[in-house]
Formats: sequence, structure tokens, C-alpha cells
Amino acid sequence: VPVTIMGQGYFLLNNGITQSNNSDARVGVITVQQPGTVIRNLTFSDVSVMTSNVVVTQCNGGSVHHGGVKDAGYYDDTAHTNIVIHQNILGRIRGYNYHSGQFLSQCQITNNILTGTKGFMNSVICNIKNSLIQYNTEISYDENRNEVFVDDILGCEVNDNIYLSGGLPQNGESNNSIGEHNVYHSIGHQWKLDSGVKEATDSLTNLGYGAFAGDDPYVISGVPAGPVIESIDMPVSVEKGKTLDVVVKIKIQK
Repeated sequence: VPVTIMGQGYFLLNNGITQSNNSDARVGVITVQQPGTVIRNLTFSDVSVMTSNVVVTQCNGGSVHHGGVKDAGYYDDTAHTNIVIHQNILGRIRGYNYHSGQFLSQCQITNNILTGTKGFMNSVICNIKNSLIQYNTEISYDENRNEVFVDDILGCEVNDNIYLSGGLPQNGESNNSIGEHNVYHSIGHQWKLDSGVKEATDSLTNLGYGAFAGDDPYVISGVPAGPVIESIDMPVSVEKGKTLDVVVKIKIQK
């Protein structure tokens, strides 16, 4: 039976979003063993993928990686497919199983903000094959580790990304399709939230690059779609027989 693990979003206070509880839903490592699992609107340390047909969306996490290093008490020797990683803030994405040598494949890695933190790899996205890597924005990296944006990818389509670290593979290398529509943004080793960078980011988004581009862009704070009650205005008391007037202000999250 497919499982959905869902929180109320993250950075709720930072972006002025009102919930009944302003604390985000925080968990440690999520080990996914059930096909069809959907993880959304959470803050997590890591997601260990040990099955196929998994969706991780609108989360704030350290990494998403192939399971296999005796996660959940046993080794996972299977090659998993159809993994959707969409609209998240993540440190890294690693598709390699160090026990079996299997890669994650047929993945959709789209509209994510990537921080380049968490883990020991020197690449932000690595060990993925036959997958789409599109509309992602890398916002920081460790310049002391000679990091690259993608590494050890096979048969992937890479396009419309904004990256800060080392270069991309050559088009055709390892059967990858590296589109011309990727952009290296040389703004130092980390984004600075000043007006100049905002203007540059808006310009790149308008050109079709990065996490806020495309038909289904990154969603700020990962708040679930639907109505959110912002405020309720009502009198403390009302005379008997009189009407109680209540004003409810609702905001729609998209």
C-alpha cells in the first residue's frame, strides 16, 4: 500500500506564513522501503531510497541517496527506478549503492535548490543514470573540495540549471545530453541575498534557468497547496439574539 508522509512545510516564520503551529515537522533519516511512497513538506536529515516509484517534493533536507549500506538492518542490492525529486531544498543527491554498485535511474530531478552541503562527495548530484536533471539552482558549494555540479552521470539530460561549482560533462560523454541552456553563475562560493543577486536571479529565471523557471517552479517554504487561514476577526461577545459577525481571511498556497 503506498504511503504518504506529509508535514506542514518549513521556514514558516521566515516567509510570513501563518499556521496553527509555526514549527516545521522535523525528522531524522527516512528509510523508504514501500513502493509508491510520497514524502512532502518535511524537514529531514536524509532520505534513503530502498525501493522504486518514490516522490520527494517540497521538503528541506540534507540528502536523498540510494540505500544499501545495511540500512534498516539489511543490504539492498536492487537497482531502483522512477524517483521524483522535485521542488526541494537539498544538500546533495547521490544515486550510487556502495554495496551493490547499482545506480538510481529514470529519475526526475527538477526545480530544486541545492546547497552542496551534507556528505562526503565532491559533487552535488552524482551516480544517476537515464534521468532528467533540469531547472535546478545551486546556491553554495565547498570551494576547498573542488566540487562539481554533476559527476558520474550516465545517459542523463541536463538542461536549464544554474550552477556555481565546477563544469559539466561534455555533451555526449557517457551518453549524456548536456544542453547549451545551463548557466554558470560566477558570484563567489555562495549566494548573497542583496539586490544585485536578486536582479541577476530574476533575469535568469525570466530566461528559463533555475528552480523558479519551468511550468512547475520551486514552491517557497514547501507549504502544501490549498487554503491557509491567515486570520480570524470576531468580537469577544455578542448580545443575545444578535448576529455574531466573523471575518476569516484565507490565503491560497499554490
